Amino acid sequence: MTIRQEIIKAIKQASGAALTEISVDYPEKREHGDYSTNIALRLKKDPQALSLKLKAKRNLFEKVETAGPGFINFFISSEYLQKKLGEILENKEGFGGLSIGRGKKVNVEFISANPTGPLTLGNGRGGFCGDVLTNVLQRAGFKVEREYYVNDVGEQVKKLGHSLLGDSEAVYKGEYIAQLRKKIKKGKAEAVGEKAAQLILKEMIQPTVRRMKIKFDNWFSEKALYRNKETKKTLTLLRKKGLLYEKESALWFKSSKLGDDKDRVLVKADGQPTYFLSDIAYLGNKISRGYEVLFFFLGS
Repeated sequence: MTIRQEIIKAIKQASGAALTEISVDYPEKREHGDYSTNIALRLKKDPQALSLKLKAKRNLFEKVETAGPGFINFFISSEYLQKKLGEILENKEGFGGLSIGRGKKVNVEFISANPTGPLTLGNGRGGFCGDVLTNVLQRAGFKVEREYYVNDVGEQVKKLGHSLLGDSEAVYKGEYIAQLRKKIKKGKAEAVGEKAAQLILKEMIQPTVRRMKIKFDNWFSEKALYRNKETKKTLTLLRKKGLLYEKESALWFKSSKLGDDKDRVLVKADGQPTYFLSDIAYLGNKISRGYEVLFFFLGS
C-alpha cells in the first residue's frame, strides 16, 4: 500500500470522508520530513486526528507530525527503507513493475518514415516517444511489441527510382542520392527505387535507430501485404460488407458511411492501389496477430 493510500484510509477512519485522490508532496526543507500533505486544511479537519491514525503505521512511518493549520509531515522509517532496499536487490530491474496490463497484447508503431532517405531530426520525436511509451507499458504488465512499418512499395519508391536515374520525374536530392547512384547503376524506375529503399533501410535508417538505442521487434514490409495477397483479401471483405463501389473507373471505399468526411479511392482508374488500401490491410493484419490495443505515433 502506498503512502497516498494509507492517508486516504486514515482519513476515512478519522472523518468518514471517502476520497480517491489527494496531494502528497515533497517538503522544501529536509527537517519537515520525507513527504507532506495539506489534506487536513483542504477538508477543514483537525490534523491531529489524522496524524494519530497514521502514527500507528510504525512499519511505514518513523514519525508523523502536524505543522501549521493543516499540514501533516511524514518521516519514512529506516526499517521500511531497508526492507525496500532488500526487495530492490532481489528483484533488480523487475522492481517497481505493475500487473495492471494483465499480459494484454499491445502494438506500438512509431517512426515508420518512408525509406526514401535518412531519418530526420523530426523522426526523433516519434522514436523516443514511442520507445518510452513501450517501456512504461511493459513495466505496467502489458505484452508490448515495437513495430516499424516500412513503405517499400508504391509512388514514393518510384519517385526514389526516378531520383536516382536523374530523369524529369526526379524528386529527392542530396548527397545520399549521389552515393546510391554509385551502387545502383541502371534499371527501370520502380526496380531501382526498390533496391535503393532496401539500401536506405539497411545502411541509413537501421543504424540510426541502433544509435538511438531503440530495438524494434518487427520491421513490417508493406510489400508483404501484396505478396501475401492481404490487400486482395481486404477488398473481398469490404465488398462482402457492401462498402465498395465503382465510379469514374476507380474503386471507392464508402468511408463516409463510417464517419469520414468523404469516400476514399482504394484502386485508381489505371488499376494501381492507393496507400489507403494497404493501410486498411495493415490494420487487418495487426488485428489478426492478436493485438488488443494499437498505438500510432504520427508525424506532423
